[in-house]
Amino acid sequence: MGSLGVDLTGLANIQQAILTSLQNKPASDTTVSPQISSVQTALTDLFNAFGTATDTSSATLDHQTEMNNIVTTENERLKKKKALVDQALEGKQRALELNDSYRQKYSYYTKATMLVVFFLILFILLNMLSQYLPFIPSFVFDILYFFLGLTVVLTVYFIYLDIIWRDNMNFNELNFTAPHRDSPDEIQAKIAQSSKMGDLLNTINVVGCVGETCCNPLYTKWDKGNLMCTGKEAFTTMNIEYSGKIILPNSPNEFESYARA
Repeated sequence: MGSLGVDLTGLANIQQAILTSLQNKPASDTTVSPQISSVQTALTDLFNAFGTATDTSSATLDHQTEMNNIVTTENERLKKKKALVDQALEGKQRALELNDSYRQKYSYYTKATMLVVFFLILFILLNMLSQYLPFIPSFVFDILYFFLGLTVVLTVYFIYLDIIWRDNMNFNELNFTAPHRDSPDEIQAKIAQSSKMGDLLNTINVVGCVGETCCNPLYTKWDKGNLMCTGKEAFTTMNIEYSGKIILPNSPNEFESYARA
């Protein structure tokens, strides 16, 4: 940058001043030729200065382009690395969720097993009591055995139902099958079939409509914010007064209401 120690503005001002002085001098003046040589030298210096500045600016722009490419490449590399890290984190979180789901599921199996073992211990204790307490009628122990066995079966059965009703991948969610909902074509086919069979009750769409299908497209539109059908904006009759009268929208003509020109 040391070669750029030329004031380009100063050279332009000097050139303008010399050209102005040359224009004001007569043609016979002998000092004109040296001044023209001076102007030519100044123009040469100015051209060289511009060339040096152009080369320096081009080199600077090349370095900026190179740095921009480096930054862009590094940014893309970091984005790819972040995507890999996010993917790995998502996989770890999913693995933790699956492990927690299996843990909860097998805790239910463990609960059922512990209940069976507990009731077996009670059954053994009752059997021992029936032997050590012969004065108690046997039918009393039979009733206790029956209720004990029934309690075991029902408890384990409800635990099993609770397990199978839950989702296999997420034990905290219930796995219910969605009820079947007829498509519009199926509804129309059923209505047509009922009409042919003379069943007028089934020709009525008792299911009704849901959401946007309830709106009449000619006069209303669905408002997603308020979840309701709202009226469309339309042109209305303007209440403009002419000669003290108002235009009537349902009158046979409006000529009587206009002012005479």
